[in-house]
Amino acid sequence: MREHGTKHGKDLRVALFDVDGTLIRGSSSFAAARFMFRRGMIGPRHMMLGLWYAMLHGLGLTGYERMYEISIRVFVGMRVDELLKLSRLCFEERIFSMFLTGALAAVKEQRELGREIVLVSAGPRYLIQVIGEWLQADAVITAGPLLKDDRVTEVLDGPLCSGEGKVQRAREYLRERDMVLGDCVCYGDSVNDLPLLELAGQAIAVNPDPRLKRVARSRGWEILCLRKTRR
Repeated sequence: MREHGTKHGKDLRVALFDVDGTLIRGSSSFAAARFMFRRGMIGPRHMMLGLWYAMLHGLGLTGYERMYEISIRVFVGMRVDELLKLSRLCFEERIFSMFLTGALAAVKEQRELGREIVLVSAGPRYLIQVIGEWLQADAVITAGPLLKDDRVTEVLDGPLCSGEGKVQRAREYLRERDMVLGDCVCYGDSVNDLPLLELAGQAIAVNPDPRLKRVARSRGWEILCLRKTRR
C-alpha cells in the first residue's frame, strides 16, 4: 500500500533512482570486480565465488548479505581516500560507458520538474557516491562499512540497501526532511526494488525483470524500455 504524501506539497518532491539495471546496464558490483581483477587486486577464486553468489542471488536462492561479506574482504583496512580514488578510476574505465541514455534523460526530466535527485542502491558505497557526484545528485543512499580511524572495517553500518533494507534507509533519509515515500517517484528494474516501488507516490519500472514486469502490468505502472547506451 502506498504511503500518503505529506501535507507540505501536492506534487512529488523527490525522484528515487535505483542504479544497477536502471541507470546503468548490468551491475556496478560486477563492474568493480572486473576492474579489480584486471589490476590483480582479487584472484580468480574470489572472482568466481562472487559470480556464483551473484547468480544464486539473482535466482532468489541466497540473500545479498553473502555477496557483501565476500566483496568487503578486499577492502578491510583500506583508507577511504584510497577507496574513493579507485572508485573514480573504476567509474572512468567501466561505469561511464554503461549508462543508459534514456535513464539520463529521465534524471534530467525529474530535475527540471524541481524534484530532488536521490540515488538509492545496493551497489558499492563509494562507487555509487562517485556516480552520484557525476550525476550531480542531491543525495546518495547506500549501505557500507563502518570506519575506524578513517579505514574500512568488515562491520556493516546498518541494513543492506536491498529489498526491505532499501525501504528502511530511504525512509530514514526522508524522515529527516519531513517527507515520506508517498512524496517520491521511484525508478527500479528488479523485483528487489518492489518493496520501495509499492510505497512510492509514483512507480516506474525500467527494463523490468519478468517478476517485476508482471507486477507493473497488473498495477498499471509506467514501464520504460531503455536499450541504447552512452558511448
